[in-house]
Amino acid sequence: MIATLVQIILGGIGLMILGVIGYLAVRVIRRKMVDEEDTPSSAGGFTLLDFKRMHENGELTHEEYLRIKAKSAARMKERFLPSEPAASADSDTGQDRK
Repeated sequence: MIATLVQIILGGIGLMILGVIGYLAVRVIRRKMVDEEDTPSSAGGFTLLDFKRMHENGELTHEEYLRIKAKSAARMKERFLPSEPAASADSDTGQDRK
């Protein structure tokens, strides 16, 4: 009876240890995945914040910074806002013709 109780206790301790090891492994893997996704250099480019810091440090002129900012805004607008068909936008004046 005591031997069975000892086996149950040791089995429980072993399962708890495996659980802690599994939790730590998942945490480390998740942290590495999030770090890789959030790193702008992994995408091979700069963020607008990087360009702003370069401008503040004098590495970019004000004109260069404004040009980069405008291009970035245009790309974001193109990417996230649906484009309207050019033909309907030109012919549609908002008034009904009779």
